[in-house]
Formats: sequence, structure tokens, C-alpha cells
Amino acid sequence: MTETETAEAEAMTAEVPFKGRTLHMSMPTPEQILVWRRTVKRFEGMDASQISTAAEALDAVDRCMRIVTSLFALPKDVDWLEDELLEKTVTFGDIIVLFGDTVESFGAMAREASGEDDNRESRRAAAKKAPAKKVTRKRPAKATGGKVVK
Repeated sequence: MTETETAEAEAMTAEVPFKGRTLHMSMPTPEQILVWRRTVKRFEGMDASQISTAAEALDAVDRCMRIVTSLFALPKDVDWLEDELLEKTVTFGDIIVLFGDTVESFGAMAREASGEDDNRESRRAAAKKAPAKKVTRKRPAKATGGKVVK
């Protein structure tokens, strides 16, 4: 890896606090986000009567776990997460929160880099500063015998 590639790789990671630990996470790709959302949506839509086998539910959980563990920049963090799952101190719900926090961290980094503060207060302040648009009405057209006359 060249120095440029190393610098790009380091720039594309974020420190995400999770369960008393700081995890170094890589930026998720749009494809990972798409698969994540589809899998979670499918999993949330299932109720006990729709799950034909336990394997079907486990496949959805496994797919989400593969996406999350692929985002870890440090292998030791993956080992830590797996140990916490086995000790039952981390749940699948926590994993969903971790993914969301990771996506939000990169969103915040992008807003910071662009110099935009995209919170509700800043949007309202910007809207108040913007000049009001003048609303004008067009005269309605008259319809006469199939022809429109103004």
C-alpha cells in the first residue's frame, strides 16, 4: 500500500463509541447500506408465524453481522464484539444501533468537512435570513367554446 492509499484508508475511518469502548469503523458503502436496510426491514417484518425455520431468522441476523464486522477497521474489535455477544452483554439490537451510529458518524464528518451545519436550528436560522419570495397569482383563463381566451 502506498502512502496515499494509507492516508485515504485512515481518513475513511471514524471512532464510534460503543458499550464503553471506542471502535474504529470504516465508512459503509452504499451497497452495504442498501443490503443492511433490506435485511433489517425483512427481519422486522417477520413474525413468529412467518418464520418457517429458525435458520431463516439466523440467516438474516448473520447477514447483518457480516455487514457490521466488515466495517471494523481493527480485527481486535471484531474479536471483542464476538466475545461480548457470547457473554450476552451485547444484543442484536445493540448491533443495529452500532450500524446507525457508524452511518451517522460519517454523515457528521461529511457535514463538518463541507462546512455545513445541518441541524434543525441552523436550517431555521438560514430560512429566516433568506429573503421572502413574493407570491403572485396568475389570472385564471376564460374558457369559451373550447378555446381558451385570456
